Amino acid sequence: MKNCAKRRPRRWGTLFFDYEAFANAVGVVHSRTYGVAGDDASGEQSATVGYFRALLPLADMLNHGGDVVVGRERDQVTGATTDLQIRATDNIAWSVLGDDGVIHFAATRDLVDGEEALMSYGERSNDHFLIYYGFTPENNPHDDVVLFSNFEHAMVWHSVAHPELWEGDDGAIREKAANAAYDSVTKALEADGSPDAKLAAAEPRMKILSAGRVDARLLSAYASMFAGTEASGATDGPIQGDELKFAQADIAARCEQLLAGMPTTLADDVSALQTCTDDAQRVRLQYRISKKCILAETIDMFSLSK
Repeated sequence: MKNCAKRRPRRWGTLFFDYEAFANAVGVVHSRTYGVAGDDASGEQSATVGYFRALLPLADMLNHGGDVVVGRERDQVTGATTDLQIRATDNIAWSVLGDDGVIHFAATRDLVDGEEALMSYGERSNDHFLIYYGFTPENNPHDDVVLFSNFEHAMVWHSVAHPELWEGDDGAIREKAANAAYDSVTKALEADGSPDAKLAAAEPRMKILSAGRVDARLLSAYASMFAGTEASGATDGPIQGDELKFAQADIAARCEQLLAGMPTTLADDVSALQTCTDDAQRVRLQYRISKKCILAETIDMFSLSK
């Protein structure tokens, strides 16, 4: 829009285009509006047909109450998280658009005097919260770190890290097994039916989350690279044992690489946050700290030296 106003001034006539005002308006649309589903041809609610965004005065003042981690259990032998306990902090829910054109907001439990009304903005990563809402939640179990832009990127990285596994005929068989494992897990996620599984299957980027949660497609593919050189390249049966440990170690190595490439350390950011008084800078520091904590925790859980 800004470039358009400069290049085609005649099209605007006597109108005055204020880019800053336009950007602020877009910010309001992204951060304050509600996405309202319309009805499809059968009269059912649809997130794609008739979908629109609406400004709802007063309702747009509700702050975010997201999920927080309140506990976890780990396997005594592997250290892997077996149970991540998450508690929702929101206490307000909103209804779909009714036939009367009204959206209802109601408490989901009894509220005590002075308790803030909170509504969940969704199970999102801190990237989403920062871009669309201008803040980053603390202790967000849905935050993630991108390890690789896609599966091809992950495999190129692996070939550099372990060139010995990619040499000759055995290397071709291993690569075939890794591709088969990736495809198999992707299909399993698609068949799962849950929104989270479908999203993971459709997402090309390879991610990790807190508590040692790793994209199952990536972990399975890496484990298959260590699982042997059967001529069929088959991936039947569970991935377990040393090949899983080696795959997890590769994940840890990638996390170490990403941490090492950052201009500041986790300790630097934590120290800076303690004395920072600028709100915008505090948000930036909190964002970086969350990402680095996920990387550091994954290294702690998966490094072979642990």
